[in-house]
Formats: sequence, C-alpha cells, structure tokens
Amino acid sequence: MHRVVAKQLPEGITTGDLRTIANDLRGKLQAEDAVIVLMSEVDGKVSLAAAATQQAVASGVKAGDLVKLVGQYIDGKGGGKPDFAMAGGNDVAALEGVLKAIFTNAGQVCSAGSRLVIERGCADAFLERLVERVRAFSFGRGIDNP
Repeated sequence: MHRVVAKQLPEGITTGDLRTIANDLRGKLQAEDAVIVLMSEVDGKVSLAAAATQQAVASGVKAGDLVKLVGQYIDGKGGGKPDFAMAGGNDVAALEGVLKAIFTNAGQVCSAGSRLVIERGCADAFLERLVERVRAFSFGRGIDNP
C-alpha cells in the first residue's frame, strides 16, 4: 500500500518551489512506497507537482499519468516521467472541491469514503458525474449554510 502525502500549499508557492519541495520530500521518503502530490495557486492558476519513490514506481505508480488525470479536472494539462511530473490548470475551485470531498474529516468518520472501486467500462462516465456533483457542494460550517 502506498503512503500518500497530498497537500495544498499556501497561495503564491511557485512551480519551481513545488518542484523543489516535492523532490525533497521524495528524498526523505525514498525508503518507502510513497507518492507526493503538492498543489498551489499562483495568479489564479493551479500548479501541481507529483513525485513517486522508486518503490512506488516499481509497483506501477506513474506520476505523469497522475498529473494528466488531475489536469483534466482543473481545466489544464500536465505530464512528466514516472517518478516526477507537473501540471497546471485554470480551475482553482475544482481542485479545492476535490480535495475537500476526499479529505473531509481526514477519514476519521466510519463512513468517510477514501477509495472508490469502479469498473473500467464505466469509470470515465462515473468520474464525470462525480466531479459535477462535487462542484455543486457547499462547504462551510453547518450553522452558516444548513
């Protein structure tokens, strides 16, 4: 099982800084089967860096494929090598919605979903509908928006 480090960094972190931080974390986690995904917003655009340790790559993780997939949902594109890749996009709101939907309660609720198993034949259609629904979510304290 992969150790995943996913973090949205403060606004203004440049793509060069994302690259440096992701590579530093990958170096510190090199003995593990780990994937690092870092995101930031600069000038209203999303920047994304993904890094995978040698063990993660050996088990089939491809950072380039990961950022290509996420790039579709943030109105952008990306690519790279199996161990490191970057993406950029225009839809900051989509990225925030996806992160909040996945990490709400940090998995501390028994019903918190953190994984989906989807048949390949319907995966694209399912993900498209899921993204539409997540974009419609209203986040905040329940007392503010019941």
